[in-house]
Amino acid sequence: MTASFNIDARDSSSLAEAFGERGLDLSHFPTRTARKQANNGLEEELYVLRRYLFTLDAAGLLPYPLRLSKSETPDFAGIARGNALGIEITEATSPGDQREMTISERSGRPALLGTHGGRYKGGIRDGAPPERGRRADRDLTSDVLRAIRRKWGLPFETPSVDLVLYANGNANMMSDFPTFHPLVCSRVDRWSGPIAKRGKVRRIAIIKEPKLILWNGPGRTDVLELRESLSHWNHTATSII
Repeated sequence: MTASFNIDARDSSSLAEAFGERGLDLSHFPTRTARKQANNGLEEELYVLRRYLFTLDAAGLLPYPLRLSKSETPDFAGIARGNALGIEITEATSPGDQREMTISERSGRPALLGTHGGRYKGGIRDGAPPERGRRADRDLTSDVLRAIRRKWGLPFETPSVDLVLYANGNANMMSDFPTFHPLVCSRVDRWSGPIAKRGKVRRIAIIKEPKLILWNGPGRTDVLELRESLSHWNHTATSII
């Protein structure tokens, strides 16, 4: 499978044709490590890019004609309706979650969350103290903010960039969207000054299946149904984990 990827789309139909089956499913990879290493990470990026562009298209927010190619910094670069476009894709997770998932995968046996360490060896807390455990929605929000901070000052080669974050890890599995959504939006709003000042990030998209949170600036947020196909609503999408 080629490590390059190009889109030259005039409309929804040619966008779907450009992707074909690329990025539709990652379940055929035997392990997480194999998935992340496939074509130097391109296959996982296309999984995320497909859902981002198809979701924007379904909402009438994707400008055509669209030309996009695999790049380095940002991950994809091109032109949309005559304007330069950059898309940077990154994972919102924690090293602790990733280590636990890797150990669990290598063990080959089902295990309770926290068995192999990580953030939830003390359990999940849904209510207020003194209930024990951690709040998964707060942990996932922290994962998102760390990912933004990691990326906002990079020397992107395009004038502006859409930063697309895909929630992954144990916090993503255990957090509830209705509580995560207002929490993460309020925290990103607080960072709007540094985001605008320190780099070229103009819009932030947070993928937490089955939704996409599109942050366009303080108080300007849309929640869209995540799409994996342009022919039907995505009711059956599986997690990237």
